[in-house]
Amino acid sequence: MAKTNLQYLSETRLVKLLLGFSKAELKQLADFVRSPYFNKNENLIKLYTFIQAYAPRFKHKSFTFNLAFERLFPDQVYKKERIIKLCSKLMKLAEQFVIQQQVAKKEMKSKLLLLDYYNKVNQNSLFEATLKNIRKLNDKQEERNSEYYQLSFAIESEYAHYLSAKLDDQKGDVNFQPTTNSLDIYYLSQKLEQLCQMKNRQQTVPFPYRFDLAQEIITFLPQSIYYNIPIIQIWYTAFLLLDNPVLAHYQQLKKLVREHQTRIAIQEKRALYTYLENSSALLMSRQERYVELFELYQLQLKDQTIYSDGYLQPLSFRNIITVALKLKENRWAEQFLEEHQTLIVPDYTEKEDMVSLCKALILFEQKQYDQTLDFLNLLKYNNVYTKLDERRVRLKVYFELGFDDLFDDLINSFRKFISKNKTQINEVYINLNRNFVNAINTMQKLKYEVKNQQAKRNDLIIKIQTMSLIAEKEWLLTKLEI
Repeated sequence: MAKTNLQYLSETRLVKLLLGFSKAELKQLADFVRSPYFNKNENLIKLYTFIQAYAPRFKHKSFTFNLAFERLFPDQVYKKERIIKLCSKLMKLAEQFVIQQQVAKKEMKSKLLLLDYYNKVNQNSLFEATLKNIRKLNDKQEERNSEYYQLSFAIESEYAHYLSAKLDDQKGDVNFQPTTNSLDIYYLSQKLEQLCQMKNRQQTVPFPYRFDLAQEIITFLPQSIYYNIPIIQIWYTAFLLLDNPVLAHYQQLKKLVREHQTRIAIQEKRALYTYLENSSALLMSRQERYVELFELYQLQLKDQTIYSDGYLQPLSFRNIITVALKLKENRWAEQFLEEHQTLIVPDYTEKEDMVSLCKALILFEQKQYDQTLDFLNLLKYNNVYTKLDERRVRLKVYFELGFDDLFDDLINSFRKFISKNKTQINEVYINLNRNFVNAINTMQKLKYEVKNQQAKRNDLIIKIQTMSLIAEKEWLLTKLEI
């Protein structure tokens, strides 16, 4: 906590950590801080009591270092450094509490520590009883992901150490084969997952990754005893799809994810659905892809994969509504917005902008153009991509309503905006929006063409149809084909 110019405790790392705590966790932390086993400093108890009074938002004009010092040391001269040091110590306690909470949630890992302890202190009967219990617990786990096989390896490895050190009669395997098998499964699943992440990353960031052993693993697996293990088959198929996007790989991966969805950890499912979403752009026509994306989104909503701690990422929220509108599922999109707008991650500062933009998109599809402008006017324009979206929708409204002067002004300002902010905008989005601006501007001019209007219209239709990077492609073509 190096900053000495802090005024409010809300600016400290400690309070930023506490913002992520639930009400129950804040109460549990109070018990933790009061426990003499973890803390014998009375001032830390007083400081946490002061801080907890401002939960859950921890924002108030009285939430200052000065007032905290007065509460803790009422008869002493104010020294901010004392509160800073106490905050630092309390931060360490809070982190220790988090670790304790995480260990408590990971029952299997706690029992592994116990297993290791019993082995070291020669408590053979307790070791064997704990081993039996931990194997039983691990087998009960529904998710058979990399973590499951990592735990399996740790269990079998501990048992191998136990047998080789305590009971080796120079006969049999001493559990080396089960240990090796568990290690192979864990390694292969982890390696394939990492290879997939690298392949997926390369689609947007051309980083020169080395795919060491990838070809050897891909060649080895189909003939191996490990191929039919679901988690390995899933990551194997995902790698094939990312390495060589063909429809057969796509359909196989989608099938495997649906068949084994209860055995895949939610973080892994999110990654796999992302691979499917990204690959669909390479394998399907635009309309086919919208249908496919809509199905993928509904699957993720149904099994909760798309949520993170019960909340939706803003981009996911917007994409779901956009895809629904592309399929003319306007009523569904409207209902989704009403039911899910409060579920956008709470710390997203532009939440109101996202909701207003999505409402504007829905109103535009309903041809309620004046109301569309009302919601666009609510935007605060902090995010550069939101600004791009807003300008595109506004241009379409001006085109529909015949606001020619406003249209011409916005065309010019839109072009300047793209040029001015090109270092902040991904090149793909620059091309998408520049091509859209050029196309809609040409379309606007066609309204007033006297000669060869239809021929020029046909030329523009062909030009737009052949463009791979152009925003609002379907809307432009619909307007041209009227």
